[in-house]
Amino acid sequence: REEHTYEVHARSVWHWVLDLLNNPLLAPHFVWDVERLYKHNGVEFEQFYDEPWMADRWWDIQSSLLPSAKNAVLLALILYADKSKLLSFGTVTGYPVVVRCTNLPVHIWNGNDIGGSTVVGWLLI
Repeated sequence: REEHTYEVHARSVWHWVLDLLNNPLLAPHFVWDVERLYKHNGVEFEQFYDEPWMADRWWDIQSSLLPSAKNAVLLALILYADKSKLLSFGTVTGYPVVVRCTNLPVHIWNGNDIGGSTVVGWLLI
C-alpha cells in the first residue's frame, strides 16, 4: 500500500458540539441512552433499527462504560469527506469535511436547520 498525505483545513468540532449541547431548542431532542425496540412480524418479535442509538454497537459501547464513571454516556459523531460536493476556490479544489451528531434524531442531524450537519473543514486535492 502506498502512503498518502492530504492537506486538511479544519475548525473546532468541539466548539460546534458545545453549541449544540447548549442550545435550548435542541436539548429536549438529545438521546443519551441506548434503546432496543421490537415489533411483531406475525410470528415472533424482531428487533428493528431506525436511529443510531438503536444499533447493537451503541449498546455494546454503552454497556462497556465503567460503573465508576457515573452518568457517563456516549456522544456519537459522524465525520466524513463529502465526495459528492467537489468545490473549487480559484486554483484550490477540495471536498467539504462534514460532522453530524447522531445523538439527535435523524430528521434533525440529516437536515439543514439547527442541529443539522455542518462543514468543519476542507480536504484539499
